[in-house]
Amino acid sequence: MRDAGVLWRSRLAHGSDNVVVRGGTIAFTAYERPAPDLWMARVGGPERLVGRGEDLHGWAHAGGFFTQRGFDVRVRAGDGRLLRRLGSVRWTAYERETQSLLAISTSNLLLRSDGRQWTTLADLRSLGLARHPWLEVLPRGLIHVGSGNRMLLLRRDGRRFASASLARNTHGNRGETIVSSLLPLPAQRGVVFAVNYRGVGKAGATDRVLLLERGRHVPRVLYERRANPVQCGYWANLSLHGNSLLYWPSQGRALVVLDTLRRRAPVDLWPTVLRTPGFRHRGWLRRAAWASAWNG
Repeated sequence: MRDAGVLWRSRLAHGSDNVVVRGGTIAFTAYERPAPDLWMARVGGPERLVGRGEDLHGWAHAGGFFTQRGFDVRVRAGDGRLLRRLGSVRWTAYERETQSLLAISTSNLLLRSDGRQWTTLADLRSLGLARHPWLEVLPRGLIHVGSGNRMLLLRRDGRRFASASLARNTHGNRGETIVSSLLPLPAQRGVVFAVNYRGVGKAGATDRVLLLERGRHVPRVLYERRANPVQCGYWANLSLHGNSLLYWPSQGRALVVLDTLRRRAPVDLWPTVLRTPGFRHRGWLRRAAWASAWNG
């Protein structure tokens, strides 16, 4: 769809949630088997299979589409031709704002590519993140690299923003597990996120909403509450509007407003929810977020 009109329609019976449109070219992935297949089409023309088992990342700043087959990163032209192979890497994440691909190399270097060449941002080995590191792109130009219980936040150019070590998983202590997205705060003050913690001899667990400020190594606790131990599908949803943070666990029976500036005490909205007409006492929330972040 474009401007409320149909731009192009696929003939495939199955859809796709990974589509990139550039000029008159449409690239997308489709699943007929466990691995994705890469398809391309011109507006007004039929799609054609370009690469089996090949995934799509996005448009490259230097031109072409970033794709990946296994660990092999590639760049393809709009007509599907293979322009170049960028090499084998361990982990990738696409950054839409810069039209670049971030990757962790087989030698644990953090790299960025514009589609033509790689630039080294950081040596993860020297930073103590050499054990199965992974990465994700955050809003506001931040990069999150994780390794075991360690987390590192970098700026786009590889400079350190903040870092922290979470409680380890040891005998009788399940430590801290991140159970939410990391949300950058306004003015690059830091990031907020939630962890689920279960200590030694504890029957239950605790959700903690943490604030890791720029330049810091130890996060501050904004809020904590009793929760069930982490199980499959458990998630703590965080929604940010300015400096106000909304916390809602996926079990759906809590709703709390937090002030990330720590000027006001947490506000428990659950009693208000229970007084809402038509809401049953044993009911739960299917979704909650600030209106400004509802579609975010």
